[in-house]
Amino acid sequence: MFRKLIRQYRWLLEKYKGEYALAIACVSVNYVVSVAPPWFAGHATDLIQKGQLTMSGLLFYVGLVLLVTALAYGTGYLWGYYLYKGYDVAELMARQRTASKIFNQNAPFFLAQSTGSLMGKTTNDVNTIAEMAGFGLMALFDSTLYQLVLIAFMAIGGSWQLTVLTVLPYPLLIYFSRKIGDYLYTEYDQAQQAFDDINDRVLENIQGIRVVRAFAMEAEEEASFAGRSERLYRQNMRVARLDALFMPASRLIQGISYVIALTYGARLISSGGITIGQLMAHVFYLGMLSWPMIAMGEFINVAQQATASMDRIQEIWDWRE
Repeated sequence: MFRKLIRQYRWLLEKYKGEYALAIACVSVNYVVSVAPPWFAGHATDLIQKGQLTMSGLLFYVGLVLLVTALAYGTGYLWGYYLYKGYDVAELMARQRTASKIFNQNAPFFLAQSTGSLMGKTTNDVNTIAEMAGFGLMALFDSTLYQLVLIAFMAIGGSWQLTVLTVLPYPLLIYFSRKIGDYLYTEYDQAQQAFDDINDRVLENIQGIRVVRAFAMEAEEEASFAGRSERLYRQNMRVARLDALFMPASRLIQGISYVIALTYGARLISSGGITIGQLMAHVFYLGMLSWPMIAMGEFINVAQQATASMDRIQEIWDWRE
């Protein structure tokens, strides 16, 4: 899927690669500084337990937390700005390129592409393509790079055995997400086709309104429109039901990881393998892992929809003028 996305979005990457590179640099710094506060809290907890935390030491930790928070805010603003700017750039470029291709086509093109299909491709499909360039990339970074940084801090700052055990359920989430994503691609493509069909019918009714009235076909056309609307509704509901499966799967995997962390973590504390502060930081990191797990589902959802939309838009872009 990644290679197909890169191939499909090469037109955007060539234009916007500098901004994306800056966004990746900022997001890398942001992820590192964002995971530092739980480590500070765990270390301070150990000092409190030993009775070694002084007021100057407490102020030092508070100052560090404020510093990394300010740094995280600054880098978060920069990567968010350049990443979401990609949404607007992708939408603008896709609309301009699609409009240019349509305006320069001949009669065979319009015989092969219905008006309703062109309306759907220039509206919904372009919006979906742009969504991948903005929110989709954010979800990709959060579900991969951010997750790796969190796991690295968990292993370095605590017990690598505990880290391995708590991340063992994650491959199950990846497996289920890929399975759901495969079905989502097909269902979303069919939903877009149903949208094209209803656009065609509405256009025909508007253009032929005199014929409809002359032959008293209002009731038949209303029934036809209701049937197409019902088909579009059912297809969108199929997409929504598949999309809704990502969140429960993420929560289930996270719950299993919490049980493993608390059970095995208590055993390590009793044997002196880790401290209470290290287990507390580990639990904090597990809580921070909840969004990357959800983001994985969000990315697969957006990516599959964007892939389907790009396939539809590519039909226009590849048509010889």
